[in-house]
Amino acid sequence: GPNMILGVPEGLVVLAVLAAVVYVLIEKRSTFTFALEQDIDAPPKDVLRFWFHEPENALKCHPFADGIVVHSRRQEQVDFTVTDRIPILCGLLRMRVEVKAETRLREGPPAGPFIIDIIASAPSVDVRGVVRLTATPSGGCRFSEEYTNTVPMLFAYFSKRSAVSSHRQALKTMSKLLGSAQNKRE
Repeated sequence: GPNMILGVPEGLVVLAVLAAVVYVLIEKRSTFTFALEQDIDAPPKDVLRFWFHEPENALKCHPFADGIVVHSRRQEQVDFTVTDRIPILCGLLRMRVEVKAETRLREGPPAGPFIIDIIASAPSVDVRGVVRLTATPSGGCRFSEEYTNTVPMLFAYFSKRSAVSSHRQALKTMSKLLGSAQNKRE
């Protein structure tokens, strides 16, 4: 008959161990952080309007954003749900994820730069972020963002890579769009 381990067929023990490993990778959370910055040729208040008050602009900038619904838009807080299509399995497939986000303006001029807190969540994903919009001497804006993402361990490596590259691309696109709008005005 089959080899036994403590009176249990060997095959079942192997399956149980594999199941436990997969369970841990899916259930256990891994947290990673990243920070990026980008100089933009537009004043902070224009960047604030584009990025904070009009989150629909994510559709123009963020490579994964596929749909957005704004639930409430106030001067100091905007709540929305964005549908992302996130590449998985080395980009072979795209997984639809609904991300609920709440962005809050913590402070702004004249006290200092605009500081915005971000709280976002999707099934088994938790995102906390802070964005700072600081005026530069040239009349532009330095956009700095820092994020802490908690995701299933199984996806941590891929999600960090894709989060960083998608945010970098979004910042570059936003900078282009705002910079060219600024040049048209001058």
